[in-house]
Amino acid sequence: MLTINLICMIVFLCASAYLIPAMLYKHRGQESGMARVWLSEVLNDIRGSVKNHVYSVWRGLNYIREKAVSISNPNSADQANMRAKQTQTSKRWYDDLTQVQRDLWTEYAEALTPKEGDAGGVRNLIPDNGGVMSGFNAYIMLNLLAYSAGVTTLITFIDDAPIGVTPPNAPTELSVAWDVPTCCLTVSWTDPVDAIVGTMIRVWAYSGNGGAHKQLVGTVALAAETYALCTVKGALGANFNVRDLPGHYLVQIDAVGPNGQKSPPTRTSYLDVPAGCEPV
Repeated sequence: MLTINLICMIVFLCASAYLIPAMLYKHRGQESGMARVWLSEVLNDIRGSVKNHVYSVWRGLNYIREKAVSISNPNSADQANMRAKQTQTSKRWYDDLTQVQRDLWTEYAEALTPKEGDAGGVRNLIPDNGGVMSGFNAYIMLNLLAYSAGVTTLITFIDDAPIGVTPPNAPTELSVAWDVPTCCLTVSWTDPVDAIVGTMIRVWAYSGNGGAHKQLVGTVALAAETYALCTVKGALGANFNVRDLPGHYLVQIDAVGPNGQKSPPTRTSYLDVPAGCEPV
């Protein structure tokens, strides 16, 4: 009987590796999906992976799905620009900054609070400052922060350490609502108190259903106090409409001043995006 069971399992696995793709539905232009499996007394459990298919159990139901596609070095336009900015900023530290400027960055780094992400709560989306860093790391960090917020460009830099400069206050009264006519999330807030000209608001989001990782989705100038979140980036960097990825969404914002310093993050706000929304 053991031999028969083993033979049946081998035949099933080999056949499914070629037949299952025909059972999977097309989703957003790519072959993907999930197939339900009914087993018998002879073959009553199957788990693991064969080729590009994964066999598993969810709440007592056996199923087959395609193995998740991932890439180790995504190269979207935004990511390529960020890497270019980091390379240029690193080169500038060695080639253009004076020793006095570098020493002041070291002084700034030594006084920097290592972590501030806890201010956002346990569901924090925005990366904190990390651990203790050097002046070089602080210079890179603030320049990348400023670039991510739209404060600087690929060819403009913050060369002077913001010693004695107070970081911006955090925005307040963050809320998220579902806008039926546009099928978008409407993110609203109150600008930071005493924010100076040039400060930008960064909007971060995360899809709890796994459709979108934690990501910076947009930057907004002062006085707008609202942002229409209509698209997010998927695992491969492609843009997807929020309405096509229903489920639980978390949103968080912070402020970045013109010298690259950022505020503590707000608490996260969340909303469940309904399925089946069609823009009016």
